[in-house]
Amino acid sequence: MAEQFSGQPLLRHDGSTVDGGDALKGKKVVGLLFSAMWCPSCKQFLPKIKKFYNEMQEAGKSFEIVLVSRDKEEDHMLEYLKEYNGNWLAIPFGDERIQEYLKKYEVPTIPAFKIIKSGGTLAVDKARFDVQDKAKEIGNLAKMSTLLNTEVTLDDVNHLTEKKILARLGPETGIKPIGAMGLQSVLGLIDPKWKTARGERNSTLPKSFVLKIASPTGMLNAFSEDISSFPAEHMEAMKQCVDGFVAYLRPCHNTEVVFYEKVKEYHIDLPQIPKYYFGKPFEGESNKAFLAMEDLTKYQVFSPITNLTKDQVEQSLTALAQLQAKMMKLSDKDKTGFPHRDLSGLYGVLPDFALQLQNGIAAMIPHPAIAPLTKKLAEILPNIIKPEEIDKLPEKLGFEKVFVHGDFWPANLMWNCQDGETKLAKLIDFQMSYYGLAVCDIARLLNTSVDVESRRKNWKGFLEFYHSAFEKSLEKDQQMPFSVEQLEKTYQIVYPRITAYLLPAMLAVLKNAMKMPDSPQKAEAMGNLFGKFIAIYEDIISMHEASKNL
Repeated sequence: MAEQFSGQPLLRHDGSTVDGGDALKGKKVVGLLFSAMWCPSCKQFLPKIKKFYNEMQEAGKSFEIVLVSRDKEEDHMLEYLKEYNGNWLAIPFGDERIQEYLKKYEVPTIPAFKIIKSGGTLAVDKARFDVQDKAKEIGNLAKMSTLLNTEVTLDDVNHLTEKKILARLGPETGIKPIGAMGLQSVLGLIDPKWKTARGERNSTLPKSFVLKIASPTGMLNAFSEDISSFPAEHMEAMKQCVDGFVAYLRPCHNTEVVFYEKVKEYHIDLPQIPKYYFGKPFEGESNKAFLAMEDLTKYQVFSPITNLTKDQVEQSLTALAQLQAKMMKLSDKDKTGFPHRDLSGLYGVLPDFALQLQNGIAAMIPHPAIAPLTKKLAEILPNIIKPEEIDKLPEKLGFEKVFVHGDFWPANLMWNCQDGETKLAKLIDFQMSYYGLAVCDIARLLNTSVDVESRRKNWKGFLEFYHSAFEKSLEKDQQMPFSVEQLEKTYQIVYPRITAYLLPAMLAVLKNAMKMPDSPQKAEAMGNLFGKFIAIYEDIISMHEASKNL
């Protein structure tokens, strides 16, 4: 609310002036009281509004009242404010906002009481009848007008629920944060109190759902530690990386909305895809974007700290192959309609200088094997295959592009762990999706989920298993988009670049693990993580050299 009144004066109860932005800082909801000293019914209304105002203040609600006076004389207006009104604010006499608000909020008679929220939008009309009846609704607005410390409001969500599922969330609706903040979003579990047009019960409405709100806060927090510890001469470059990643939020969120909308449009029904209710992409200058999906809180995710079993890796590859086979149904226009478009579009925000900065941070990790590897990577990175070259491989080698998840690693695989069994339940986070090479997803999964010895020994076997799973997932009129030989060749060609893009994520996991309290479990986890991290460096270097002969 402070932005709407910022730079414009408001009167205090004692007649002094204050900047509206300062006076309303932190207030989420404002009540505009249209009133005047000459109006008898206005004076009759004041005891009720004072009682309501005091209750809101005592309850700590983020709420304020601003008097919009209809008095003809300034002296009358000041007397009315001081002697009759509560300890709230007022628009100065003769201010052009008085006529603006009378027209904007359609106030033909007084007294009138209108509740507005962020952006000046009307939240509660005709709040005068009766203030106490509206108290609960207004109180909830003051408490929950923005969700999970973002700019998104309950009203923003209701604009979509009314269109998509013909119901709105009542003011009693609850929202509980889920887990740690993600790099590009915050998650909340919604306990909905549905309101339908006729007030009838609707058994098809979800009893709970997850609201995923796009937000750069987690990303900024992750970078802040690196910025503070980085050499001063690289500070400006690091800040450019941060700005690039913040801008990256918009296409990433919009990509996930496009994915779910296309899944719905093409009737792709797979159990591993979360049920999607609605989504709002970023549009224009607005910073409000979110999507809603089924409640996934009963499932579990694993960390790269641990390893998946062979069966779990094969479950993951099968689920990926099934999804990719179904996504072949999209038209060529829709396949190229994902915001990232291809690998070079996805990683345009992560140029080599950004990777070099991350590589420099890795060099500071206190492990004797890491420093020489980071030095070697810094030397060869300019010569590693470029993403634009990878995008041309399908045409060059004669195979089709397929749907690529883009971030296919343990954090985005959800498992149902019951009765001693672990079954893959859901694939999540389609923010980095595009159409490209299948091996990009497979390399990311194997690097993060399989122990080093098994990955190096069995990568061809995993590719053969994936190829077979893809073939079994095809419909009668579909053809395989690639052969096993093409998978093996492209895996070796693209591994250095695709795995270099994985290093910042693995570095973040490693740094978080290093902060764990000392214990036997930490020692085991660190041994596993360091093994993967070092092997990734070694294999980027060795496979870059080997790829020159392919």
